[in-house]
Amino acid sequence: MRGHTVEEAQHQWCPMIRLHNPSAGAVASGYNWVHVESETAAAMDWRDTACKASLCMAWRWTDDTKQHGYCGLSGQL
Repeated sequence: MRGHTVEEAQHQWCPMIRLHNPSAGAVASGYNWVHVESETAAAMDWRDTACKASLCMAWRWTDDTKQHGYCGLSGQL
């Protein structure tokens, strides 16, 4: 099983990341979602909800060389 490199994983969307917008008063509850005002939404970047790869506690390496890994919450690839 190959998995993803850290760089590849960081371009994937993570459904577990929670965003908070104090001005809108909304917090994500079950999914990667937030209610934001239009100017805040325009300022958001896809990296705000991207996989954190090896910086995440759920990240699992596929081998001892630590070249490839996967999200432990989603299961092995």
